[in-house]
Amino acid sequence: MMGKKIKCCFSINIKRCGAILFIYYSLLFLFLSVVQSQPLPLKYLHFQHYTEKDGANVNTIYYRDKKGFMWLFWNNIQRFDGHHFKSYFKKEDGNIFGAMVEDNSNNLFVYTWNQGIKKYNQEQDKFLDFQDSIIVNGKKRLLFGGISVTSKGDIWVAGSDYIARLKNGGKAFEDITPLLELPFANIPDGIYFDDNDNWWFSTTELGVVRIHAATLKVTCSTHNPQKEPIFDECIGKAHIIKDKAQNLWVKQFVHPHPQRWLKRYDLVSNKWHTYSFPYKSKVKLEFDATWVHNYFVDNHGVLWVRLGENVGIARYIDAEDRFDILYTEKHKPHSLEGGYAYGAPSPPLVFDQFENFVTSSADLLIYNPYRQYMYQISNQEVMNGLFGNQIDLFETLESNHVRNLIQAADGNIYISYIGLGIVRLDRNLQNPKHIWFENNAATYTSSLFTADGQTLFFGDLNHHVYSFDIDNHKVKKVVDGKAFGRYIRSYFVENDTTIWLGHIQDGISRFNPKTYAIKKYDVQFVPTASKTESTVYDILPHGKDHLWLITYMKGLQLFDKRSGKIVKQWSHLGTNISNVDASYRDLHQHSKDTILLASNHGLIILNTQSMKWSKIDVSDGMGDNICYDILPSQQKMTVAISTQSAGLCFVNIKTKKVTSPSTDQGNTIKYYRTGSLKTLNGELIFASAHQGLTVVQPMEHKEQPMDLKLTELIVNEKNYPLTYTSEKPLNINLEEASNKIEVKFSIMDLWHVGATEYYIYLNGGNDRWEKVSTPSITYQFLKSGNYELKIKAINISTGQSAIIQALNMKVYPPWYKTWWFVGLSFFVISTGIYAFFSFRYQQKKKLNESRMHIANLHAENIQKQLDIEQFQTQLNEVKLEVLRSQMNPHFLFNSLNSIDNFISKNDKRSASEYLHTFSKLIRNTLDSSRNELVPFSKDFDTLKWYVALEQMRFRHIFAFETIIDEQILMNDTQVPPMLVQPFIENAILHGLIPSTHPDLKLTFEANKTDDAIIYRITDNGIGRKASQSFKALNIRKSEGINITTQRLKIHNGACYQPSDMSIYDLEDDGLATGTRVEIKIYIK
Repeated sequence: MMGKKIKCCFSINIKRCGAILFIYYSLLFLFLSVVQSQPLPLKYLHFQHYTEKDGANVNTIYYRDKKGFMWLFWNNIQRFDGHHFKSYFKKEDGNIFGAMVEDNSNNLFVYTWNQGIKKYNQEQDKFLDFQDSIIVNGKKRLLFGGISVTSKGDIWVAGSDYIARLKNGGKAFEDITPLLELPFANIPDGIYFDDNDNWWFSTTELGVVRIHAATLKVTCSTHNPQKEPIFDECIGKAHIIKDKAQNLWVKQFVHPHPQRWLKRYDLVSNKWHTYSFPYKSKVKLEFDATWVHNYFVDNHGVLWVRLGENVGIARYIDAEDRFDILYTEKHKPHSLEGGYAYGAPSPPLVFDQFENFVTSSADLLIYNPYRQYMYQISNQEVMNGLFGNQIDLFETLESNHVRNLIQAADGNIYISYIGLGIVRLDRNLQNPKHIWFENNAATYTSSLFTADGQTLFFGDLNHHVYSFDIDNHKVKKVVDGKAFGRYIRSYFVENDTTIWLGHIQDGISRFNPKTYAIKKYDVQFVPTASKTESTVYDILPHGKDHLWLITYMKGLQLFDKRSGKIVKQWSHLGTNISNVDASYRDLHQHSKDTILLASNHGLIILNTQSMKWSKIDVSDGMGDNICYDILPSQQKMTVAISTQSAGLCFVNIKTKKVTSPSTDQGNTIKYYRTGSLKTLNGELIFASAHQGLTVVQPMEHKEQPMDLKLTELIVNEKNYPLTYTSEKPLNINLEEASNKIEVKFSIMDLWHVGATEYYIYLNGGNDRWEKVSTPSITYQFLKSGNYELKIKAINISTGQSAIIQALNMKVYPPWYKTWWFVGLSFFVISTGIYAFFSFRYQQKKKLNESRMHIANLHAENIQKQLDIEQFQTQLNEVKLEVLRSQMNPHFLFNSLNSIDNFISKNDKRSASEYLHTFSKLIRNTLDSSRNELVPFSKDFDTLKWYVALEQMRFRHIFAFETIIDEQILMNDTQVPPMLVQPFIENAILHGLIPSTHPDLKLTFEANKTDDAIIYRITDNGIGRKASQSFKALNIRKSEGINITTQRLKIHNGACYQPSDMSIYDLEDDGLATGTRVEIKIYIK
């Protein structure tokens, strides 16, 4: 960082500079707060270009429909969704299309200059003839002229001497001129309805005319019952448009061109105001100013004008009663270029629901002054303002880059340039002016710094220090370079008499801005640093007596102001930084205990209380790890960061969310290496090495929800009609033998299409999200089955995302793969095989009979073996029955003791509740004991009732948690009953009950593997060793455990698997923290 960027930040300087600075910054803050915020100057607008190479039919006029599609038309009609251009006619067809409108039923109408009105059919995706002519005064007339729509959806067409109307949902246009009862002639070919559905225009015969669309009430010079002054004006043939500030804007016609001015009539004051639009350069033409091609008022009430003769566009600034003009430029990237379409009766600037503007030139152009919150001020622009025609004096433009910048008490911005000296910009970052400049090596200035905002200090290459008073504009040398030290790199204002300065290759010093006294500190950086490594990049306070210093290669150093020495050193790479890159370039106090550091490894976050480090880097979404400057953003917990090669990005420190504005939002400078500043009105200014300044305006960057939708669907080379809704997917039936689907989609927001990534997920196909290079996908030769296509869009600039389920596709198999054909084939083949083997059987029957005796003897031997195995199985079942009979008395004894305990204490409510649960438990236990295996759900209920009884018995001193695999519950797997109860009992009685732990917990887990169920019983009790000290039964010697072990051995043996049970002692640093038992039960 080239000097402190928050020098004029009100909250920081109150703490640093005492009462004087408090008064200074308070007054400055109040001064700037009453300055009305300026709109983004048009010269900084960023234009997106679409050319013929992109598929655009350029040199057109256009319309934006309610679904978000842009329609381009002139000698063709194209539909544009931000990515794809689709043409509906050919140039050879000879059509000339004039304008388009949409009624309230989403029907699109377009008029041609030679074929009347056409209507768009959504299902056929075609424009069909609607009406070519109209009867006027008994004569057939071509339906042609200005066209517009009212708030009710009625469509009006203005011919030269008639007015036609198509009611919303109507079948045909009708001539309504007779209903107006006035002789109309020379009607302007443009219709502009105001907010009240009034159409304003002017004719030579009637003067100013107002027609109310709903009532057809006409007001003019011959019919003015309210005596409104405007209707007494005689202005000839003219277009009139009304804005939200009660102004009428008038474009007059004088054959063969409009007059070269625009007039505004104030309906409140009844006064006229005239505006002209001069050419960019003084050229010898017949006129000094151009004429108005067309105009319109946007949703913010701002008037926009497209100027004739390819001059440019203009925007009216109401607060200053003037127009800001943007002139066309050739061969400049992202600029407004010339080559407009002529003769277009519709507004040449389209304003859509996303506040995007669309205009036409040699290219199709998109811009957005309400969403572009970043812009650039180039070094070239500053030099042009400083030197004008003498710019040739500085051939080495790239060497004239910014060192740092500050905001002074007058609100102006002062910039230290290497090669240009000190330059001042006004508070609107305009009108550059030299403060100090010498055309020699001394112009290599150091960082600017100030204590009070009134007197500025800076150094030069010879290490002299100069002061500049912003009132008398005088520069004087206050410190000789021999006494001062090396070049100033950073600074920190402690108070009005103390400024700490960081030097290049020379440590730090303390400067008194009142007396100009300097104290140099011969600091020894830890570890020992070379001269190059002793550069101090930034300084921040740490408590009363210490300063944080960041250095080149030597990490973060803690400087003791009392001793003048470095007392400690840190780095996010560890304490040993001798052979690592521990460079930091900027420090930012994010909160009381958190500082942020810009490094070569991303954004470093340090908690100064715990001294714990973390970072955010390219793995989190940053475009580059090499960071330079950090500024607090307007959004909470968010900072703006400049990087070496990826421009600016915004990082939320809490969530680690990274957003990188696209070039469409003004993030066009990619390489940064110098200073930054946050102004008092909230602007963020970052300086690049050679390209100039990037300004981030203090505006709310609230984005509308993404409107992701299908824009085109082609099935087997035929267009498939779309409803254009993303709420419900389309259902499509296909054949496996022949299927080809082409799907196109878009977010419909022309401003963000370049910063959007698209992903597709085909359920039943690839079954994973896949990124696509373009917003389209083609599927062909899909196998039979059901498919679901999902589409996801992610805006890498804003972090927004949207997902739609676009298609449900069912692909039918061919006839030879259908179930009936497969079944019939199986029957025929099976019958043939049966006949063949039947014949073979008859042939071998006699041979088999001879062998029957031997087979019978062998069968008898097998039967004997089966009898032995059956006997063994019965024996095992008897053993299991014995084991269950041994287990049940043990369980009943403990349960009955619990009931007796409640009764003896006369706790009737608990006893009743206990008996009710106990009855269910006994019934379930008796029922389970009859079976070798029971459903898991049944055994699980038994276990829960048992634990509930024990919790009641021991006054709920322990918690019980269960974690069950969903596959076990869904399949309700068969398991041996009452297998884990002794382990649960042992954990409660001998692990939890003797413990004094405040948060006792018993956990039962059941997980499914391919061939087994694994039970885990975990307690955080006293452990087995401590249990022995209480003279309790050890878990390995428990009778119930021994019985269960035998049961497990018999069960797993029947599955031809070994008995599998393990017991673990849980410890933490040698101290017992509980016991875990794992039992593996194999499934038959």
